[in-house]
Amino acid sequence: MASKVQERIHVEAFLARLGGQYTIVEEREAPDFLVSRNGELVGLEVAQVFRDHDSVGDSGSAAKAIESRRSKLLRRLAADYYSAGGLALNVQALMPDPGAVECAGLVDRIVRARPAIPWERTRVETAGAALDLCALPPEAGQYNRWVAVDNSVGCRGQIGPAHILPVIQDKATRLARYRSAAPRVELLLVVDATRESGMVHWDPARPYPDLHGFDAMYIYFHPEKALRIT
Repeated sequence: MASKVQERIHVEAFLARLGGQYTIVEEREAPDFLVSRNGELVGLEVAQVFRDHDSVGDSGSAAKAIESRRSKLLRRLAADYYSAGGLALNVQALMPDPGAVECAGLVDRIVRARPAIPWERTRVETAGAALDLCALPPEAGQYNRWVAVDNSVGCRGQIGPAHILPVIQDKATRLARYRSAAPRVELLLVVDATRESGMVHWDPARPYPDLHGFDAMYIYFHPEKALRIT
């Protein structure tokens, strides 16, 4: 996973669903975590799975890639906005295709449109995007957690073995390295249901894949539920 912080959030939430059965001993690499279960040391490797994860090549998830581009564009806009002297502001943006957004002059338009009174709202529209602005009080500082609404909106689909098998097989190639840190190694597959790329559920008609050498495997639909593959 790109963000170790987000990875830790997912793992903490997953372990909480197990009712305190596990506690984190160490955050590391290969495997990502060492956890204790009733005194037994367990290596926990973590991988994220997406609704359109490439099951053949290594191109990853198209949905996740576009989510990342939206977030990157908003971070850049926020940085340029505050560099231009913009006052504390929150932005919620609709941008189906971030590559189609007309950015020329957009920062200046946001600076001019920002309401003068905290908590007042307005909208700025440009080709490819609509940005809802909410003025924040001065104590908010350079608030830059601007939100791409499209990243959290989508229709729920299904995933099955074809989506997760390439991830399992890839992780299984490193099992010897994982076992050098802990004799028992488990794999946690995370599907982030708060993102469009993770708005899926497991197709109950499909069989679970083989463990490929892992001692246990879980699919965690964050933050809704966890399934164990035995």
